[in-house]
Amino acid sequence: MIKIETVLDIFKKDGLFREIIDQGHYHYNYSEVVFDSISYDSRKVKEGTLFFAKGAAFKKEYLLSAISQGLAWYVAEKDYEVGIPVIVVNDIKKAMSLIAMEFYGNPQKKLKILAFTGTKGKTTAAYFAYHILSQRYPTALLSTMNTTLDGETFFKSSFSTPENIDLFDMMAQAVKNGRTHLVMEVSSQAYLVHRVYGLTFDVGNATREALTRGHGLSDEYSNGNGSLMRILPLAFTEASPSDIEAVSSITHAHATSVEACQLYVAIARRLLKGQQLPEILSGLETSTTYARLQTLAELTADDIRSTGYVVDTLEAALWCLLISTSYPETVLKAVNLGDDTDTVAAVAGGLVGIIYGLEGIPDNWLAQLRNKELLENCLF
Repeated sequence: MIKIETVLDIFKKDGLFREIIDQGHYHYNYSEVVFDSISYDSRKVKEGTLFFAKGAAFKKEYLLSAISQGLAWYVAEKDYEVGIPVIVVNDIKKAMSLIAMEFYGNPQKKLKILAFTGTKGKTTAAYFAYHILSQRYPTALLSTMNTTLDGETFFKSSFSTPENIDLFDMMAQAVKNGRTHLVMEVSSQAYLVHRVYGLTFDVGNATREALTRGHGLSDEYSNGNGSLMRILPLAFTEASPSDIEAVSSITHAHATSVEACQLYVAIARRLLKGQQLPEILSGLETSTTYARLQTLAELTADDIRSTGYVVDTLEAALWCLLISTSYPETVLKAVNLGDDTDTVAAVAGGLVGIIYGLEGIPDNWLAQLRNKELLENCLF
């Protein structure tokens, strides 16, 4: 339960509050309203719910549906003019996070929280940390593969980091179950959309060596595929080889990682010009590290390694492209190689997208994209 006075006070202290609009009248204060539930899902609304209208794809119809179920108040970044009072805020995601904390009794203050972020290794690191801590402390785990709020029942999560209302609800359940510690993954997307806004971690372990040092690691053991999977946008710019090196070196500064990025961008640019991949690879100038790229067509699946090592990732992605004749075949082949499936498929998908275009992607795949309307607005 949370009073409207508390809601408004939280918003005002954080600079989020703009106004309350009720029947065309504007208010700075309000009283004698109590909410016994909070939600961002219009299908779960009931009488007494404070509803948060979030997301670029949010539609007025969702509010109307919620009103038919008893909704009397909502929070949004604009007035949808649906006949009930709205609390207008500057940032709906931040607003959700702060109210969720308060509504669920600030469970984060009752847990020691260890958080892992970064491009790679979050799930593995969280898994090991959970089992180490569990030897001594009642520990909860919020992870991509396994989540547990009681140390006994495990389930797969929909996101690496739950939506903030769900996140603090789960923390509260963990506290109720006697947990004293929490290990969690915090994805970059979670930071971007403020799922952990206002949350302070007791221990934060990021992929932070590059940030601490001011540059990416340059030893031979630091040749993961992180910079490779992010480099494709440079193919659509006039970035020089030294520019590409600089971007890769933000996180991956070893020559092997840098060369992978430079080769990938060069291949993408030639595909954009309409050249065929076999022709591109046959004339590609590489170091001995990437010499196999010129003979990839002669290799079988048994010869391909699809690990997170940047050389393996680039070889596997290009091999899938060579032996496939469509977008879905290429991507599925990359996924089915196993190992680092998501990144290999992403690297292959970037290039095969250039070849077959948007129309080459199956409609049922596109229909499942999250925030599809936002993507379309940005692209078209």
